[in-house]
Amino acid sequence: MPKLENIFMLWALTERVSGGQSTVLPERVTLKVIVDDVPSVDGVAPAHGLSVLIEALTGGERRRILFDTGPSSRILDFNLSALGESREVDVVIGSIHLYHHIGCMHEFKGRALVVAPPLPLKERGEPRIAEIPPLPGFYLVKASSYWGEQGLLIPSSRGYVLLVGCSVHGFRETFGWVFSSTLRVFGIVGGLGVSARDLFNLSFIRRVSARGVELLFPLHSTSLEARRKIMRLNKFPVEYEVPGSGAEITI
Repeated sequence: MPKLENIFMLWALTERVSGGQSTVLPERVTLKVIVDDVPSVDGVAPAHGLSVLIEALTGGERRRILFDTGPSSRILDFNLSALGESREVDVVIGSIHLYHHIGCMHEFKGRALVVAPPLPLKERGEPRIAEIPPLPGFYLVKASSYWGEQGLLIPSSRGYVLLVGCSVHGFRETFGWVFSSTLRVFGIVGGLGVSARDLFNLSFIRRVSARGVELLFPLHSTSLEARRKIMRLNKFPVEYEVPGSGAEITI
């Protein structure tokens, strides 16, 4: 269980999303999958790993955030070009110390704010939440995983989108504690660490869907069959049966 201070932080976030505090939310948030194990559109190169580009428009100001970089600059640059995107971003966030998530993260130093994932732990730590100062309203969700994994809470007018990289111990074990509060999580995007026969994690995802999570967009560490099963629970209009490289969501 998370410490009380983190439960209080979740309550505070709930107040911000519900209007209890004067927080300016993005008018539009777009997430575009740059690197994934499978393609959703023609012309991109599939690769084991993950990279998601987030673009948030707030009060006329555009912020670009790259969550993970995939395994190499070659794959990243090829897919960015194929999708009509550039490397110009404000912040780069790494989810976990595995090469297929942060293979070229070091190349962005000096060009953007680089937020590295926590180092692997010798023993389980406490899950915690931390705001990213240059990105008001965006929060890192740091799991208790031995791997030191972290996700990202992205604000939107419909609630938060929880973006995760690998969920290396399975989604419920790694990030399930976020759902222990009344925080409005509108969507879950990313690597959920789930196979089609993982009844433990699939049943948890069904429960959070029944509780109001509308957007479900499984990637990377989610098997193809599990992606199909999870997408049947998705209530947000998307055009992909199986999300992958090139898939895009606008909220």
